[in-house]
Amino acid sequence: MNERPILSIFIATYNRKEILLDKIRSLLEIKSDDFDILVLDDMSTDGTVDALKSINDSRIRVSQNKERNGTLKDGVMQNWYRLLEMCDGQFAFHLNDRDLIDTEGMADLIAFLKDHPTVTGGLCNIGGGYKLLDSPEECFMSIPYVGSHPTGIVFNIDEYRLIQNRQELFTREAAYIHPHDLILGQLAEYGEMFQFKKIWSLAGTESFASNKSFLYKKGTIEDAWFSPKARTEEFRLFIERIAKSSFDLELKKKKAIQVAKRYLFYCTLNYAFFISDAGQTAHYGIEPKKLSRRELAGIMHDFVNESHKILKQNGLDNNGAMFKNVMTSYFWAIYFGKPVWDKVKKLK
Repeated sequence: MNERPILSIFIATYNRKEILLDKIRSLLEIKSDDFDILVLDDMSTDGTVDALKSINDSRIRVSQNKERNGTLKDGVMQNWYRLLEMCDGQFAFHLNDRDLIDTEGMADLIAFLKDHPTVTGGLCNIGGGYKLLDSPEECFMSIPYVGSHPTGIVFNIDEYRLIQNRQELFTREAAYIHPHDLILGQLAEYGEMFQFKKIWSLAGTESFASNKSFLYKKGTIEDAWFSPKARTEEFRLFIERIAKSSFDLELKKKKAIQVAKRYLFYCTLNYAFFISDAGQTAHYGIEPKKLSRRELAGIMHDFVNESHKILKQNGLDNNGAMFKNVMTSYFWAIYFGKPVWDKVKKLK
């Protein structure tokens, strides 16, 4: 094995033995010593650790917490922090224990990183292949700044460890429950990053429903992590970070509008999906509900008003009336356009 792997794939897990074993076995079929796999188990009761330790391959390392972290306020994020501190590769790739992974795509990613050892970080580009982002400004504008699903985000470990007080990013006070884009935001200031073709997918509805989240029954449809209330708080935290970044003010204002549009979608149509989907509601232990157009419109107006206040408080506001018109028009465009687009995608 190389003295230092190109890529460390890190996985935090709890009671998902079978789907985790399938994933790891498929990864270990990659004929390469350029990667290793680090698993941190959060006191599973289903035999996960014994099963992992029975795998005879030097590329996998298994650790276990001495007490359960996932039930704590910042628990799962602290598990991610611990894993990143243990990563010994040049780069780290976050893989959620329930997600599916394309092993050929992973092999391609390792080859790309081997050829581009100076990139500071990477994120999935769902619609395309590999693309280098040459300037800090281009990197900054490409980072979603959302509480995105953690799988598929790459950090340059040496650059990541230059971030002072980085453990503080893995807290509710800093990032709500997803710190990855905050980390990418800091790495963007160091220079070149990249986008790459999505090489993972969510588990199917049945698997999703049967494998409970660490947030199982920790909220209702009104205050769960994906509720408009929580998403608006998350938006505020990201806007505060954007406002404090070293980029030009006009660029930060442009980025803030981009992020506001994303969160408008998350607070409305994405929220409606979460609370009506059988797999999602079972995964989080909440009662499903369908939202009416009137209810969605009310949520939209609340978010538009609140997001404008947040931008104004952080010095990233231009014209309030124009912002509200742009956001309202955007909402109705996606409200009527998304069902059409979803049907088109199914025909391809």
